[in-house]
Amino acid sequence: MAGGTHREVGADREAGLVELVRLFVEDLEQSTGAMREALAARDLEQLSLLAHRLRGAAGSYRFPEITRQAALVEAAVHAGAASDAVSCELASLEAICAIAHSPPESGARSDVE
Repeated sequence: MAGGTHREVGADREAGLVELVRLFVEDLEQSTGAMREALAARDLEQLSLLAHRLRGAAGSYRFPEITRQAALVEAAVHAGAASDAVSCELASLEAICAIAHSPPESGARSDVE
């Protein structure tokens, strides 16, 4: 096989995916911060868009809790929920993202699912 064996190609792809997931996790705080700013500015269209994007990316990278909570933020915005209710859903999303961003405890499983 030109360019390397199947094993080498697989290892390169896996390393690339690991790097993408790492970058995604690194950007979680910035993503939720942008959502918080949109909510403070009462820019619900932007907040919905950001929640939708995070939901999709989290689903792609197999972070089901982030996916579900981002969907709840988006749904609250679309339902016309009160600002306090949207803020509460966003706070839950921020907490979940903070957990994903923190390093795993010693001896804890480090898989994505």
